[in-house]
Amino acid sequence: MSITPPEDRNAYPFKSWWETLGHLEHWTPPKEWEGSAFATRRMFFERHRKTHNEGHWACPVCGYPTLGNRQSHDMCRVCQWECEGQDDPDVDEAWGSGPNHGVSLSQARRNFEATRSMWPPEEAVRGGPHRFDALFSEAALASKNELCALLDGLMALESPQDIARQWQLIGTAWKRLP
Repeated sequence: MSITPPEDRNAYPFKSWWETLGHLEHWTPPKEWEGSAFATRRMFFERHRKTHNEGHWACPVCGYPTLGNRQSHDMCRVCQWECEGQDDPDVDEAWGSGPNHGVSLSQARRNFEATRSMWPPEEAVRGGPHRFDALFSEAALASKNELCALLDGLMALESPQDIARQWQLIGTAWKRLP
């Protein structure tokens, strides 16, 4: 069963639905991110979710369509953010007891732009969930860069057939991630 919001936003008694999931179609970047590659990706994939994302939601850290659900602790295969519903209203809050171990959304975005991971390299550990070799090795970065280029390529496509072919390539590249 899906929840359909009323036509009149003001008739909905709980604004949080609109502020979390309802706003994504009309997402605009915070001032800090205006004009950035992240903002371009996120705006495109939020606005084209029905046509370009194969049912995925855009990750609030990297902006790529990698999440099956925005509030069910799905983990982004590109940046490793575990999505628990945090987004721009609390972008600078570090939810210490959450799955992202005290990394704020703002810090995760800055880390991703520099390293293709929500984690900075100095926090990677041998073994554990954020292993250096799986996140920052030459092979890992090459696989992530390939996947990101394929995902970026979706933004230039219009026909459903071309989009479907691109997702086949994305699926193959996805399997190569460490």
